[in-house]
Amino acid sequence: MNHFRRYLLATSAIAVFLVPTFASAQTDDAASYPRKPIRFIVPLSAGGIADVMSRMVANDLNTQWGQPVVVENRPGAGTALGMAVVATAAPDGYTIGMDNIAANAIVPAMRPDSVPYHPTKDFTPISLVGVTPSLLVVNTDTISATTIPELIAYLKKNPGKVPYGSSGVGTSLPLGMELFMLKTGT
Repeated sequence: MNHFRRYLLATSAIAVFLVPTFASAQTDDAASYPRKPIRFIVPLSAGGIADVMSRMVANDLNTQWGQPVVVENRPGAGTALGMAVVATAAPDGYTIGMDNIAANAIVPAMRPDSVPYHPTKDFTPISLVGVTPSLLVVNTDTISATTIPELIAYLKKNPGKVPYGSSGVGTSLPLGMELFMLKTGT
């Protein structure tokens, strides 16, 4: 298990420089690009931060390019389903994707044999769109903790009885929580 953790940390550190990435764009005539609508694949559900950021980028690209940039949400398998669509699209620049650390590091490290793309060979980074922080918050109506030490003490007194919400298995949030629990003995 220690080997897996070291591998995950190393790939996560590398992925920071690749987040988010877009599919490689190989066009015949770059000066006339784009000549048709662009598919913008978001490998997460509609309404989340990646979706909102993608729609903002798509709106700006619509204006700059004079061509529709259509956001298409393709959630599933911790982002692998959507990014597989990007990886298998024609490398002509008409399918781009909003990538993240889950698609580039976490999912390939957790399930290397089932990810239908290679995170560094199948995509070419174009631009960093944004950075989203992870936050740890509690409902003080149900958990009597207003500081991290108080939360740790509460969790130790109530092992396995405090649920938490995250964006799903294979994403940075449950891994962050697992790291928190490992480091704090909770």
